[in-house]
Amino acid sequence: MNTTSHPRKWRDDSGQTLVIMTAALLTLLGVVGMVLDVGIHLEQRRQLQNAVDAAAHAGAQMLPDTGAAQAQANTYFELNRPTDDATVTVGFPTPDQEQIEIVGSLEVKYTLLSLFGNDGGTVTARAVAGAQLTDIELVLDRSGSMCRDTHGLTSNCPLPPPAHEPMTSVKGAANGFADLFEPGYTRVGLVSFSTTSSLDLTASANFGPGSALESAVNGIYPSGSTNIGDAIADARADIMNGVHTRPEALKIIVLLSDGVPNRCAGGTSCSDTEASDYARSEAQAAAAQGITIYTIGLGTNLDEDLMEDLADIGNGVYVASPTAADLDATFDKIASLIKVRILE
Repeated sequence: MNTTSHPRKWRDDSGQTLVIMTAALLTLLGVVGMVLDVGIHLEQRRQLQNAVDAAAHAGAQMLPDTGAAQAQANTYFELNRPTDDATVTVGFPTPDQEQIEIVGSLEVKYTLLSLFGNDGGTVTARAVAGAQLTDIELVLDRSGSMCRDTHGLTSNCPLPPPAHEPMTSVKGAANGFADLFEPGYTRVGLVSFSTTSSLDLTASANFGPGSALESAVNGIYPSGSTNIGDAIADARADIMNGVHTRPEALKIIVLLSDGVPNRCAGGTSCSDTEASDYARSEAQAAAAQGITIYTIGLGTNLDEDLMEDLADIGNGVYVASPTAADLDATFDKIASLIKVRILE
């Protein structure tokens, strides 16, 4: 038997190992490139979508004036676009020009993926917004404290009425609020309240300079106590059953008060707590009918917790107006929240 042993041949596998390591490195580089570059792609798209949403929201507020809508949309896109080379196209997809369409695009350059022949891609985003059909009830406090700035805290303001502040400022801001809407899309009514509440004008398209609404608002005279519950009840009745209101329209109450409620149903005397609970119960009844409630708290002598509660119950927003000088901006903010709906 041949027992002679043969030496084992040594094999140099370094070349094969290098190939494997290179392939692994390239794979790892591809994975890292996917994570980084695709992440950048998605982030750019998110920012672009935010820009077109902002442009659509802003432009829709100018409808049906398409020229103003396009200019507003372009301005807001410029303010929000993710990079300087992002572009935008503005269109109006419906014959009645009640909608605005914004399409943004952006070329994204890849870094690591360019090593594999993928230099980048086009990011696009689209938004369509339309002017919202709305039936709005303005609900304004006309209690005696609404002349406190010019005549001190009193339950009755002097006749004939000179400037009653903050009532005079409230009138101007309320009329300005109505002017922000288009009669083709919106109906506006007026309820005012003190010890009792009154429907001063049923919701209609008769608003704007020289309108029935302007006359009704200007005719409000401050005196008496504060009955928020009756005011919400009267506003709810008109906005749901008014002659000119529409079933398909968004139903909205915009309620302003500067004080603490102290009257219950029909103007009966009750404690502040009872009056506040009565107001909350009427807000709940309104919310059950799909009515959105926005509230404005004027000054510092009010029950701010109640105003916040009423807005929360009505799925709306509470906005504080510390002084009469803040009223225009306050009403403008609420108008911007109401006027536009994002469709796509």
